[in-house]
Amino acid sequence: MTNRPLIPATPGTKQGNDTSQKARTEALRQADLQRTRKRLDSDSHIDVHAAKWRYVSSGE
Repeated sequence: MTNRPLIPATPGTKQGNDTSQKARTEALRQADLQRTRKRLDSDSHIDVHAAKWRYVSSGE
């Protein structure tokens, strides 16, 4: 197995990597915001006073 010399990153390559990293970070942030909004919207429809959430004693 031969050792290949490391090729230094060209300015264009580094800039492309920085751009893709920023885009990925922004996409993850947007996905987190959407999940949070969806969870809050979903939670707002839960009736906390519904009978299924109450514990019924067994009478013992």
